[in-house]
Amino acid sequence: MPYWQIYGELFLDDFDGPAAIRHEPLAIILLAAYLLFTNILLLNLLIAIFNNTYERVANEADSLWKFQRYLMVTTFKLKTIVPPPFNWVEIIVRIVLSVCCGDEVDDGQSSEMEMKKRRADEIIEAKRLEGRCMEIYAGRVRDSE
Repeated sequence: MPYWQIYGELFLDDFDGPAAIRHEPLAIILLAAYLLFTNILLLNLLIAIFNNTYERVANEADSLWKFQRYLMVTTFKLKTIVPPPFNWVEIIVRIVLSVCCGDEVDDGQSSEMEMKKRRADEIIEAKRLEGRCMEIYAGRVRDSE
C-alpha cells in the first residue's frame, strides 16, 4: 500500500465492489501504470510551461535592458563634461556652435519623438503587410476550394 500513497488517498482498502474486481492483479497493474504515466506527463507539462515562461521573461528583460541602456547613454550624452561652476563655458560653446555652424543641439526630446514616429510608421507598415498576406491567403483558400 505505500506505493499507492504517492498518488494520494485512493481508499483501496475500503473499496466496496465485487471481489473479482478488487483482487484482479491486472487491474491493479494497469492502474499503477496509468497513474505513473499521468504523473510523468503532468510533470513534463509543468516543466514545459516553466521553460516557456522563463524564455518569455528573458526576452523581455533583454529588450528592456537594451532600452534602459540607450536611455542612460543619451542622458549622459546631454550632460556637460566639466563640473557645474565651469559648465557655463561649455554651454556657451555649444550655443555658438549651433548658431554658427548649424549643428543642432540635441535635447533628447527630438530623438525620442523621432523614435516614436518611426515606431508608429513601422506598426502601420506591419498592418499593411498583414492585410496583404491575409488577402493572398484568402485567395489561395478560395482557389483550393
